[in-house]
Amino acid sequence: PEIDVSSIEVQPLSEKLQYYNGEEFDPSEIVVNAILSNGKKVEVTNYKASPQILTYPSDSIGIEYEGHKALVDAVVLKEDKINIDVNGVKLKTDIIWNFL
Repeated sequence: PEIDVSSIEVQPLSEKLQYYNGEEFDPSEIVVNAILSNGKKVEVTNYKASPQILTYPSDSIGIEYEGHKALVDAVVLKEDKINIDVNGVKLKTDIIWNFL
């Protein structure tokens, strides 16, 4: 018999996925498993994640693999992560600026 994907599960690798406003989704922070019709579980990496760029006030990331969908909770902070260019060297900082 043919073995199909019957569902997917998403496991965050940290207790809380947290992003700054405008930050890109990092696939290294989750594991996506396909649950097969024979009951086996297989890790997959060629899934689609949406949105790729997270914006406040999003609270989840959609994961899709072979037509099966799941949501993973994420916290998107209101603040932007600041990128600084110093003499051609790009630095990322966790300094938070609040613009009112």
